[in-house]
Order: sequence, then C-alpha cells, then structure tokens
Amino acid sequence: MATVVFPPDLEQFVQQELAAGKYQSEGDVVAAGLQLLRERERRLQELRAEILPALEQLERGEKAPLDVEAIEAGGRRLLSMGPSD
Repeated sequence: MATVVFPPDLEQFVQQELAAGKYQSEGDVVAAGLQLLRERERRLQELRAEILPALEQLERGEKAPLDVEAIEAGGRRLLSMGPSD
C-alpha cells in the first residue's frame, strides 16, 4: 500500500475514528473514504445520464413543462439512499 501523508486536520480525524474503534487501521479508514468517493461518482454519473436528455432538448429549443413534484420526489429519493443503495 502506498504511504499517505494526511494534512493535520485529516490525521486528527483518522486517529479519532481509530480511537473510537470504528476501524482497525488507517488503511481501513482510507478504504472507507474511497468507497464513499466511488459511490458519489457513480451517483453523479447517474444524475448526469438522467439530466442529459433534458439538456439536449433545451439545446434543440424544445421545452417541456417543469414537473416540480417529480423533481422533489427524485431529490427525496436520492437523499434517502444509503451509501450502498
């Protein structure tokens, strides 16, 4: 595994997580962070894929009525998802 040097604030956070017994090693903390980053990137890709057709419609001058309720429901759905959803 590569050696990672953390800025002081992140080093303190890592040590707090280890002291709390949440992780066995610094590597476990880093792995958990990378898993969250990967999940966030996956979600962003999904959102872009959902938004792209609407953006393309707008570029063609096509306009669809704005469905605020559907947008809010989608936002609530995304916010309620856990890290592994």
